[in-house]
Amino acid sequence: MKKFFIVLIIILIVLLALISLYYFYPRKITKGSEIKGNFGFAGIYTDDSSLKTKNLNADSVRFEVWWEGFSNFDKNYDRIKKNQLEPIVNLRTKHSYKTQCDKSLGEVKDNASCPPKDLVSDYDQYGYSKSYYKFVTSLLNHAYTTNRPIHYIIVENEVNTKGFWAGSSSDYLKERATVYKATQDFNEKNGTTIKIVDNGAADLAWSNAIIREKYCNNDTAQALSLAKNFMRRNVEKEITLADLSSLINCQDPSREYQIVNDLFKPEAAFNGPSFDYMDYHFYLPYDTEKIVIDWIKNKMQQNGYQKPIWVGEGGFYDKVGTDENISEDLVKKHVIAFANGVEKWIWYPLTETKDTNVSSTVYKGLYSNNNQELPQANVYKIMTSKLDNFQSAQEESVEEGVTLYKFMVQDKEVFVAWANEQTGVDLSKFMDENMRITKINGVSGNIKSSEVILSQSPIFLEKTN
Repeated sequence: MKKFFIVLIIILIVLLALISLYYFYPRKITKGSEIKGNFGFAGIYTDDSSLKTKNLNADSVRFEVWWEGFSNFDKNYDRIKKNQLEPIVNLRTKHSYKTQCDKSLGEVKDNASCPPKDLVSDYDQYGYSKSYYKFVTSLLNHAYTTNRPIHYIIVENEVNTKGFWAGSSSDYLKERATVYKATQDFNEKNGTTIKIVDNGAADLAWSNAIIREKYCNNDTAQALSLAKNFMRRNVEKEITLADLSSLINCQDPSREYQIVNDLFKPEAAFNGPSFDYMDYHFYLPYDTEKIVIDWIKNKMQQNGYQKPIWVGEGGFYDKVGTDENISEDLVKKHVIAFANGVEKWIWYPLTETKDTNVSSTVYKGLYSNNNQELPQANVYKIMTSKLDNFQSAQEESVEEGVTLYKFMVQDKEVFVAWANEQTGVDLSKFMDENMRITKINGVSGNIKSSEVILSQSPIFLEKTN
């Protein structure tokens, strides 16, 4: 019996030694290679949806990782990676005993994140939340030592909304700074190049801020014009100046406006902002997107820097049941963004989704509720096959009512064109006479660039082989 206990003790000692070796011995960091590309999807959590995303020629998938344990990280990461997609981590604190929610904002929503508790006690002393710093570092160590490298981290989601963020503007900046410092320290130690992406404020936060600034600078006519254009798919009756007067208080900025402005603040500790990519979400009409991008660029310039931009989430949000062509809208949104400096556009959702708060509202997907591929899925495939991994993009000046963009893709020119109404146009000064046309319905053929018929439906033009 005594011999048995001695053997048992030896076995336990060996097991403890192995466990200690596993947890404390520095394991090899596997850096991995990033899957480059400009197209992605958000919220892909099944094998089927991951495969569909790959079949749509997308490059990346955004998925959430929560503070309260990251047990699903491996499964979700592997599901995405096995389809040759780039996993993009969206860090969310959510709410638990480790967080402290701002109760003055009302009831904390189920999907809301709250600031780490020690932001109050630790931030002034250390410049970050020690507990959240430890979590981020642990996640990165786990990811890189299990051959699951992370190249991008989005910090929180739509913090301008109470449904996603139960904290202040200052709280978010402190949390973002914590993640930024943790990744910078990890990068410096391990030679990695992890980038931080801002949360992605909701589209109405941007439009409301732009309208507010015009209105409060006494440009009420321009403010009203912008409001009508931004909101034409979100309200059942046209917005009036009286509506703006009741919604905007120039003496008392809203929480939303305060947060959106504060996102751009530089941090003295980092000699700039605590992010590498600014991020906006966009479901508004395509012809308002450049206005948002220009406003974002201007805010960065006012704060003394310029950073690249992502659309971390966007799509087609239809509140009033219009019959606008989602396929046309889809192409135009991506093309306009890319030509104005956006590097990645992440679509949501893959499958059509009802807004549970507004019965008439639909987030348009590329698949129907019964899993049928919709026409816009094929349009998406055409677009990605033509434009993915583009080297440059720019708008060409043609004539009023005609839009033309030139992309360089693998050193070849690809043009995207449309018009406000059906019209014949000579584009021969921008391209060869003999071109290959591809319509978004998939029909293709040869065409003379001096005799192009354009409509509201975008076309792709490439040099014939």
